[in-house]
Amino acid sequence: MLKTGRVRVAIIGLGSIAAKVYLPELTQRQDVEVVALCSRRRETVENYGGLYRIDQQFTALDEVLSLRPDIVFVHASTSAYFGIVEPCL
Repeated sequence: MLKTGRVRVAIIGLGSIAAKVYLPELTQRQDVEVVALCSRRRETVENYGGLYRIDQQFTALDEVLSLRPDIVFVHASTSAYFGIVEPCL
């Protein structure tokens, strides 16, 4: 957690639930800082990063984890969960 008391969040997977619910909600909260976005497609990451003014945009999980976020939201396909969640733990 930052000295400001804000929780540092990374969002991995930018499907419809992330776009419709989590990004609009989390980016409006004063107690949350979205520190990174990650998706397999560069175009998707750049689109949402620009829309929500999130500079840290990645296509590789290890780059996201190097930022050491407090919380990671995973919005990827169920079949991809294990490969994403295990390194996050």
